[in-house]
Amino acid sequence: MQPHWASLDARMRAAPGAFQPSSSSNGNAACSQALQYHDFALQTLSDCSDPANQDSELCGYIGEYLELPSTANAESAGHYAQPPLDLINLFINPTDSGKPWANFLAMTTLGQTADLGSVAYIASVINAKWATLNDSSITEDDFVGAWSRAWWGQADTVFDQATSFSNPYDWVSKRDLFFEAANFYFTGAWPQPTQPEAQDALSNMRMALRSGFKAWQAATSTRVIYFTVNYTAEGNTANGTTEFTQLPGFFITPDPSRKLPTALMGTGFDWPKEAFFLQTGQALLDRGYAALYFEGPGQGEALWNAPHLTFTNDWAGAISPFLDYAENQLSQYIDSSRIVLEGSSLGGYLSGRACAGLSDRLAACYPNPARTDLTAAFNVTAKYAVPVWGPIQYVGQQNASLLPPGYAAAFSNLSNIMTPLLFQCTADTRAPEAFAEPIAAQSTVDPDLIYLAASFGGVVSSDYPTLLSGLWEGFRRVSAFTNPDIANISCPVLTVKGAEDDLLGGQEAAFIAALSPATAVKSKLITFNASSGAALHDQSGAPIAANAAVFAFLDPILKGNSSTSSVLSAAGRRLHKSAHHSKTHSDLL
Repeated sequence: MQPHWASLDARMRAAPGAFQPSSSSNGNAACSQALQYHDFALQTLSDCSDPANQDSELCGYIGEYLELPSTANAESAGHYAQPPLDLINLFINPTDSGKPWANFLAMTTLGQTADLGSVAYIASVINAKWATLNDSSITEDDFVGAWSRAWWGQADTVFDQATSFSNPYDWVSKRDLFFEAANFYFTGAWPQPTQPEAQDALSNMRMALRSGFKAWQAATSTRVIYFTVNYTAEGNTANGTTEFTQLPGFFITPDPSRKLPTALMGTGFDWPKEAFFLQTGQALLDRGYAALYFEGPGQGEALWNAPHLTFTNDWAGAISPFLDYAENQLSQYIDSSRIVLEGSSLGGYLSGRACAGLSDRLAACYPNPARTDLTAAFNVTAKYAVPVWGPIQYVGQQNASLLPPGYAAAFSNLSNIMTPLLFQCTADTRAPEAFAEPIAAQSTVDPDLIYLAASFGGVVSSDYPTLLSGLWEGFRRVSAFTNPDIANISCPVLTVKGAEDDLLGGQEAAFIAALSPATAVKSKLITFNASSGAALHDQSGAPIAANAAVFAFLDPILKGNSSTSSVLSAAGRRLHKSAHHSKTHSDLL
């Protein structure tokens, strides 16, 4: 059997549906047709994996498709593709599947308190292990296990160095060693966060960051306060019940003797608040800002700990307890008329959604990047349908007469099949299974699927069958995340566009255009092109360039001498202060 046919045969054996024809569409014609298209693709690929059929013209085109360069199927590689700007290339990809997220994570790790030499050493350890792997014996643990153990081993080493550091005059090095250890613990845990070892590493990350804060506080006026706020989850839990629970956060100020402008810092899809601080905190404090970092439903501890809160589109309701806490419990440290809400990555959408409901309490909003909805951000058709539907699409492009009437047109745009599977079918059909089959045909677990199944679908698992069961519902829920209320935002908005952000970029200009004219004139869209070095997602690898532009907009609003009364509704602030309902507890480091 030729290599490309062997690959196809392996894919077919991996598909969980065993090519059973769809027996139910719940009476919906669009659903029924989509299932027929899908089953045709499965059956055709199954037939072509039989050597007796491989001389047919149709199977010949499928074999031709399978021999195309891997770049032809790059869309199936996963959310964290190779950075379009090849600023760093530390990791090898020892098989066709590879780990396309490796270099992206290396880039972001270097932007979160890390020495290049240490990251390069970790990469050499990982590469040495990956180089020994081969297609016949590879397992997910070979890939991810080698990755995680290398980062965690170096994290332990650096943490021990910080713990034993004895120079009483150099608190900065002690702090930064703890911060680097925290950074490495997180990077090692990222690919499979549901594993117990990864959760242990995330606990170590939080401990290392706290240890760094203690060293910082002991030598300076910096003050850090950890706290939780009460939150009522109505349906956005793993089991869909109403839960009364708590959400975690911490506040840091460089000067507790003054009321400072304050940034509410909301993370995104797969970054905990601690890693977000390592990425952004020093820049804020150096410029005289206080900062409150939080995790809402679907993020960090709120996601991985019971009751496993999932994302909610009512992000204003999710984060208002943090804003209440800032205005009431931290009033001696912050100026409540000078609060900016920042959200990064998926948090860019979430913060924009929250600003639509909370802008009367904010001096500015900074969604990075701003989005009007999330459906297009999770390009499920391109990423996950290609392994099974892509070959049929190729046949239709080469010779449509080889397919049943109308099939070439249907497969010419794979969303013609994916959209009905997700939104016209119901859970009692074979649609969830049909949706999972192209994903199962991929050779390794895309970490994005783990995060999406948990944070949107409510299935916390990295076990493939269990994981797949939550994805159909997870992707369906994503479609409900839209922001029709952008015109209600009254405070100035800053958003940024990375010209080569292929993860979540693309809707920034539409967001600004949806603002009311009165808000639009005081808002701004900054575009970072390739020459700026900040064109990647989250401006990874270019904090100096990004911060110079971002603070040039924010500083006059949050630190200028002019009154902010025209931006903030004083009546709105009084209302929320009098109606404060979140009982919280805090502990000072």
